Amino acid sequence: TLLLVLQAKSAGAGLDLASHGDQVRLGLYVAIGLFMTGALTQLRRARATATAAVGALQQQLEALQRAASERAQAEQRLSESKAHQAALIEALPQLIWTCRDDGWCDYLSPQWIAYTGIPEAEQLGYGWANVVHPDDRDGVLTAWSDAVRCSLPLDVTFRIRSEVGEYRWFKTRAVRVVRATGTGCWFGTNTDIHDLRTAEDALRSLTQTLERRVEERTRALQASELRFGAIFHAQFQFIGLMAPDGVLLEANRTALAAAGVTSDEVIGRPFADTVWWTHDDIQRERLRDAVRRAAAGEQVRFEASHPTASGERLWVDFSLTPFTDETGKVVLLIPEGRDITARKQAEFALALQEERFRSAFDHAPIGLALVSPSGRWLRVNEALCRLVGYDEDTLLAASFQDITHPDDLASDLHLVRDMLDGRIQTYQLEKRYLHR
Repeated sequence: TLLLVLQAKSAGAGLDLASHGDQVRLGLYVAIGLFMTGALTQLRRARATATAAVGALQQQLEALQRAASERAQAEQRLSESKAHQAALIEALPQLIWTCRDDGWCDYLSPQWIAYTGIPEAEQLGYGWANVVHPDDRDGVLTAWSDAVRCSLPLDVTFRIRSEVGEYRWFKTRAVRVVRATGTGCWFGTNTDIHDLRTAEDALRSLTQTLERRVEERTRALQASELRFGAIFHAQFQFIGLMAPDGVLLEANRTALAAAGVTSDEVIGRPFADTVWWTHDDIQRERLRDAVRRAAAGEQVRFEASHPTASGERLWVDFSLTPFTDETGKVVLLIPEGRDITARKQAEFALALQEERFRSAFDHAPIGLALVSPSGRWLRVNEALCRLVGYDEDTLLAASFQDITHPDDLASDLHLVRDMLDGRIQTYQLEKRYLHR
């Protein structure tokens, strides 16, 4: 560009290119123009290179900024994740724990600490085994050792002692996990199944009892009618068989003999319409209700009284048990009665004796009292209240020492001590009371 300008200027000014001086000057102009053009080109290239370098640096800076931002976000997410994880662990009902790859416990959740009531530091390592039930401890440690050695999941059930000393059943499961660093660790949970285990045990016991009864009845029925009859009628307690609708199918000889009836008089009739129940409408209605409940699968038990052939009153601990087939359908009801007449008579006699004592005590013409070893009045009769001039409530709130004349108290207490020590069985003393 500069060369063209010089050329234009030379032509416009009418310069004579043939002269030597002009040629020299022109050459100088051309050289300067070429130099300037090259320098300008290099500057442009340098500027472009610098621009590219600046752009690259800006891109690297932006990349670093993005990386820093992403790292900060990742750290924030990690922190939030840890907080969420901690909150989740504390919110779970299970007892949570972790162990090193070699089985050494290195963490116990707050739930574990709260349940056992023992600081975490005392239970780390293998300290947790101290709260395992002694009968379960060896088996648990063996199972844990095998799981760690073989890197296999742990699934065991055992009892753990609570803060109050109660042992409860827990379902314990643990798995080995591998961290991002490549090292292994164990994560485990203990789930409280005590109530379920207790219910299962109770249900299993009840089921076994029912199954045992069913098997006993089934074997007897399958053996022969004669064998069944021998077992059925040899029972000392009252027993029978009923249809689910309450019709009596069979009654043993003990029950028949107690009522003084034959099987023809009661078999095939509603149980509530037999001689055992017709004497009392209230008990008949209670039996009908029991039949409805037993037919629905419930075992019913209550105390009842029945007239005997001799006219006496017989007290019975009566129960009605449903018998089901293999589908669970109630096919029979089994009425059973255990004679508790002697117990009831003893209860009645005791109640009568207590009533007689109460009547004799309360209406005695002389002052009577029951006194504790410490001297406090436990019970006083009206004659004693009149004698000392205090009402019953006032006496019961005091002791005999409170109203004994001071001059008589020492000798009275001496006799009381002799009696309490077994040196005498009774004593008699004339003493003065402080009359109100």
